[in-house]
Amino acid sequence: MTSISDTINRRRSFYTNKLNNYQEWCCKKAEMNDTSLKYIRKMLMQMLKELGIVSSINGILNSVYGKDYDASCLINRIGETHDGIFDILNKDATIRTNSAEAVIYALHHLKISTTSYNTYQLTGLCVFVQFILICGRSEFEGFGSVTNLVAKWKLVDRQKKMLKNQRIIDEQNKLAVEAQKLTSKLAAEKEELEKKRLEEENMKLEPEDILDSWEDIKI
Repeated sequence: MTSISDTINRRRSFYTNKLNNYQEWCCKKAEMNDTSLKYIRKMLMQMLKELGIVSSINGILNSVYGKDYDASCLINRIGETHDGIFDILNKDATIRTNSAEAVIYALHHLKISTTSYNTYQLTGLCVFVQFILICGRSEFEGFGSVTNLVAKWKLVDRQKKMLKNQRIIDEQNKLAVEAQKLTSKLAAEKEELEKKRLEEENMKLEPEDILDSWEDIKI
């Protein structure tokens, strides 16, 4: 999957522009705007061609989408493997690689064979899947009127990290308070022991004989 990450890194502007164009089309021509499912399929086929997929396009669409362009199965498979941020176009190479691995795993689960695909075609499929996660699928209100899962997962990941950092801070503060209490307790115990020691030493001292008068002094 490193090769996919490297390809995206070299052609980031190309894939970013493609994805932006697809998102814009999806917003303007969504099913809720009375766009027919037949026209949507035609546009999806065009996207795959632009991303380098020249064969088995109908098979890919039939496997990726369910009835009325539902993509729940694909999303569930990606959810099984991706951890944290999913973003094929991310500047972080590790995130790109992990995202690509999640896509390939999901496609294999959907019985889409990618063994004959070159790196550019695999990269194109990954970008297409990201389009699906962002907006290219149907939910309750039809095609395109969906939750941007790429953005949602980023937000969830950020919240988890913030919560984790807050827990660390809270734990550190708790340890600091406990350490301060222990220090104060030890200081108090030390002071009490010193006080008892002095009292015991004073009790051991023999009192001096006090003479009644100078005449009692023996020479």
